[in-house]
Amino acid sequence: MTPAHPKPAQIAPIPALQRSGAAPATPADMLRMARKIYLAGEKLDMNQLALQLGIARATLYRWIGDRDRLLVDVIWSLTRQTLDRAAANARGTGAARLEAIFGEQVEVIATAAPLRSFLEHEGQAGYRLVTHPDGVHGRLVQADIALIREEIEAGRYRPPTDLETLVEAMVSVGEHFLYSGLIGGFHPQPAKARRAIGLLLRENPPEAPRAAARRRRPG
Repeated sequence: MTPAHPKPAQIAPIPALQRSGAAPATPADMLRMARKIYLAGEKLDMNQLALQLGIARATLYRWIGDRDRLLVDVIWSLTRQTLDRAAANARGTGAARLEAIFGEQVEVIATAAPLRSFLEHEGQAGYRLVTHPDGVHGRLVQADIALIREEIEAGRYRPPTDLETLVEAMVSVGEHFLYSGLIGGFHPQPAKARRAIGLLLRENPPEAPRAAARRRRPG
C-alpha cells in the first residue's frame, strides 16, 4: 500500500529564491525550483512558484508558456539524467549494452517516489503528460533513437526493423508495464517491461553467405 502523503500544512514551504539584494531570478532558476518541488513530492502551484522566485505570475508564464510544459520539462530533465547515467554504467556492446541501458532506466522509473507522487496528484492528466507524443514520450523516443543509432553506425547492432518503429514499440511497451495500472494505483511491472524490451531488441541474424558460384552447365 502506498504510504499516505503528509497534508500540505505539514510540508515545510520551499523558501523564496529571491531576497533583497539577490540577483533577479532567471528561467534556469525556475526549472531548478520546479524540480525541487517535484522531487519533494509536492504538487506544482504556479502562483506559489512565482512567489518563491520573486517574480510576477505573468513573467513565469511568459518564460514557460503553461504549467504542463513546465512539468514536462522537469520530468524530462530527470529522465534524461537517468538515461545518461544508465548509458555510462552499461557494459558490453550492441544489443547487450542497449538492454542494460533501457533495463536500468525502467527500474529507476518504477521505483521513483517523486513520479509516484506526481501521478497520484495529477491522475490521468499526469499520465498524458508522460505518455503523449508531445510530452515526455516524444523526447524519450528521440533520445533512445540516438542511443541505438550509435550502436548501428559502429557496426555493433542490427535492428530487427526500422529504427523509428523499434523505438516507438519499446517506449510504448515500457509505458504499458509501468503505467497500465494507474487507475487502481501506481503498480509498475519493471521485470515484464525489461523482458519485453529485450525481445524487441533482438537482432536480425547475420545474412547467410552467398552460395558458391553455380557450376557451369555441361557443354
